[in-house]
Amino acid sequence: MNVRALTLLALLLWGGSLLQAVEFVALDPARGRPHELEMREAGGGVLELVMSGGDPFLVLDTGAEVARDACVLVFEYFCPDGIDALQVFFGPPIREENSVRAGRLASAEVWQPVAVDLAASPQFRGAVRQLRIDFGTKSGVHLQLRGMQLRAPSPEEQARKESAAREVERKRAEAALAEGYRSRPWPSVVDAVRLEAASVLVRGEVGGGGEDGVFLCEVQPHEQPWKMTQFSAVAPLSRGRFELALPRRVDGRDRICSRWCVARRVDGAWCLDSAAKYALEFPGLDAAPFPKWEPRTKKGMGGLGGPAPLEELVELGVEHVTVNVVLTQLLRMRPDAGAPVFEFEGHQYGAVTRALESLDRTVKFCSDHAMGVSAILLVGFPREAELRGAMVHPEACEPGIYAMPNLTTVEGVRAYRAVLALLARRYCSVEHGFIRRWIVHNEVDYGWTWTNMGEQPAALYMDHYVRSLRLVWLAARERNPEAEVFISLTHGWIPPRGDGTREYGVRGLLERLADASSREGDFGWGVAYHPYPQSLFDPRAWNDRRVAWSFDTELVTPRNIEVLDAFMHEGRMRTATGGVRSVMLSEQGFHTAGYGEEAQRLQAAALAYTWHKIRPLRSIVAFQYHRWVDAADEGGLLLGLRTLASPGKPFGEKKRAWSVFKALDTDVEGEATAFALPVIGVDAFDAVPYRGSIR
Repeated sequence: MNVRALTLLALLLWGGSLLQAVEFVALDPARGRPHELEMREAGGGVLELVMSGGDPFLVLDTGAEVARDACVLVFEYFCPDGIDALQVFFGPPIREENSVRAGRLASAEVWQPVAVDLAASPQFRGAVRQLRIDFGTKSGVHLQLRGMQLRAPSPEEQARKESAAREVERKRAEAALAEGYRSRPWPSVVDAVRLEAASVLVRGEVGGGGEDGVFLCEVQPHEQPWKMTQFSAVAPLSRGRFELALPRRVDGRDRICSRWCVARRVDGAWCLDSAAKYALEFPGLDAAPFPKWEPRTKKGMGGLGGPAPLEELVELGVEHVTVNVVLTQLLRMRPDAGAPVFEFEGHQYGAVTRALESLDRTVKFCSDHAMGVSAILLVGFPREAELRGAMVHPEACEPGIYAMPNLTTVEGVRAYRAVLALLARRYCSVEHGFIRRWIVHNEVDYGWTWTNMGEQPAALYMDHYVRSLRLVWLAARERNPEAEVFISLTHGWIPPRGDGTREYGVRGLLERLADASSREGDFGWGVAYHPYPQSLFDPRAWNDRRVAWSFDTELVTPRNIEVLDAFMHEGRMRTATGGVRSVMLSEQGFHTAGYGEEAQRLQAAALAYTWHKIRPLRSIVAFQYHRWVDAADEGGLLLGLRTLASPGKPFGEKKRAWSVFKALDTDVEGEATAFALPVIGVDAFDAVPYRGSIR
């Protein structure tokens, strides 16, 4: 029987005594249009689905225009494998902004309910005639569904929605305070903070009227000066210039990560009088000697890990590598029996030996072979409650793959700094090797997935992220005077959605970071960019259309990569001394649609094209190709220089792009890449770089 019918729910109790008529739509997914999935009716209203590709989804017609009240999609599911990412689109039109990401569906060996509120999308206006339900990115998954319908929110769901609306307003108010701190001209200034071995020297000037009730104050890493109502006053100040020497350590706590500001007490209340400044001068640090490293090429590799034959990196001529470091896999809040114990600021933590030794192998090998190691610092969702509470931001949720660290409490900051100190100390020696660059979290503009902090306005998200970036730099700077940290970003320069609460435009985040660095003390940061082609499944970046050679472009891909270089040469993005910040292209690769000759030719041509694009760009210091070997868990993408593993071939077979990559920056490069010219549609590689103006 066709159960797709519009039926009236009578007399739903609403708000106690108010009665309201609402609608629901019972859906028949068996009549949907499948993509990369196989369907079978199993009886009893149960539909069995088997995912046959990396992009499985089901398109359903609702049969009638759905009223705004019927905005909750519900069903029950049975799925021992679980679904890695459920996303529901509504339309028409079916497009990204008209969707709700519902996160993972956990493994279910009994029937489990699901409820997805379409009204969670700001674009939802009712008038739904079509749905598209995306069931993750993995083929081979078996899923059973029953009882699918659109219905009105329950009273409990409505109460949660209203509570969430109040939380949104609170965050908007906080974001307004943060924006005011960002843009306000302050009457006083802290213009220099110098860190000595045993003291902190703070210099500045008190402006404005009056001399009473003005103090130099400390802002600890878990505090946000723009929202503080109480300050830790450390010394009274008078109008004019001041210079104060303060103890570097207080109660066992190192003030290396503190900020310093001027604040006033007016009628018993505190008010901020200057921006807060971090330490930038470090003559007292006994930095371990880092050997000089002068790479001869930009050629690098990502996707390292596991028992890979690292010797092949030498054969390929790699001089830059990226390694993932999941911080929550290295630390235990309490020492385990038999595990190494390390102390940080009077607190004992446990180190996870197996994870460190695995990292040792890669870092040591690469360091011994003159390769610069960049560590990508990630925060997972650990099962251990105490570790999760300390390390993971309290609003982070597991639709995200990784999380923002918890910098909201003293304990959270201390745990985060402890694991950073462990890494900085361990990997600044011949014994374990050297980490030279630090990429802080992953694709932070796509924060909901890769650096989850819950739903946040851009001002609050970046306030937290910049503090994380600064803490990493300070930990690395203690050991390496030339330490650099990098913000990790996708190719979404100014996406159509603009800044939201889950995803953010790259250009806006870079501008916020530059402002924070200028206001609170410039430090050694750069950009780790991921300029994939417009479509990750189409390697022909030279055909990308959603690009422009303008600072207002939607995407920055290999085709218009010159935009990123030009933007980093802008005065507002430069260092305090006028230098151009380093840019790493730390993750990008080109898909092979199968392993046929044509697919491999296109991948290899895309590699040659991109290489000739980036070669003349001065800001780009490294190009870490992603990835070395194809992975089975990348949503169907086959980006590697080697194929998927097969029996007897644990690292696959070499693709054509493997030989092209090896030839780059060698005497045989011209011969190895000449095939790509007619593929790209040019007579010579000199025609590939863009040489026009960019504004």
